[in-house]
Amino acid sequence: GARFYDYSAIPASLNRADGVRRILSRKDSANEPAVLSALASGHGVAVVFAVSARAHAPIPSTWHGYPVIDGDMDDLWVRRAPSGPFVVGLRMKFRTIVQRDNVIASGFAVSP
Repeated sequence: GARFYDYSAIPASLNRADGVRRILSRKDSANEPAVLSALASGHGVAVVFAVSARAHAPIPSTWHGYPVIDGDMDDLWVRRAPSGPFVVGLRMKFRTIVQRDNVIASGFAVSP
């Protein structure tokens, strides 16, 4: 397996043959089509869910039918990742309710 991993917002970087396992970050609703395309092509993606990291709220087990692994558990998700398409699920980090609401309204975080 890959010894290194990286999050990227650039879809073309997923196909670089340099030994780094890259996953595409869903940074907002505008790049969601590229994220879904990456999943359909067998790649991993990262998605922030609108659940509290502070409360260690559960994240969904699937997103758009693809398995979700907990990316907040540790940074070794690359060792737990399936060989096919998958989602690294991350929880929202915020200090105030206003920050939380702004993150959700911006499209950065998705409903679980």
